[in-house]
Amino acid sequence: MAFNTWSASYALMHVLEGLHGSDRYDLAILDRGLFDALAWFELLATRGAISPEDRDNVQSSLQIEQWRTVIDEVFLFRTDPETSLDREHKYKLIREHGQAMNPKFLANLKLAYDSVEEKYSIGFGRFQNGDTSNSAGTSPKSTAGEVAAQIVAILEEDLKSLEPRP
Repeated sequence: MAFNTWSASYALMHVLEGLHGSDRYDLAILDRGLFDALAWFELLATRGAISPEDRDNVQSSLQIEQWRTVIDEVFLFRTDPETSLDREHKYKLIREHGQAMNPKFLANLKLAYDSVEEKYSIGFGRFQNGDTSNSAGTSPKSTAGEVAAQIVAILEEDLKSLEPRP
């Protein structure tokens, strides 16, 4: 639970810096943002590591409208446990499963993301889903290229809104 609390706090810190910091920035890319924190706390409750009440309290606090609505886009990528494990072990000598990198945990994590997406994705504005499984014919490189193209499109859209109107 400590790591997930730290990760949620880190994401929130970047949202707050973007809103109120003296060195405001136009773009922040977070590998684990507020939406991810919702899913991980969902998983913790499902596993009995926290109570459903604590999960609800944390999830509610992470969805304060002022914070949530400044997030331009959420990209949610899913893959099947087999693809995830294959990518995790691809360049390693030892192919043992870890505490989180095992088929059962990964399947439960996917269920947590599915649940949180159903409950909360509408509150995050633009929301992109992507299947990055080997069977979907994608690769980490092709996925990164797609995300980069979409980020450029968002920035171009923002620039157009700043142009003076005739």
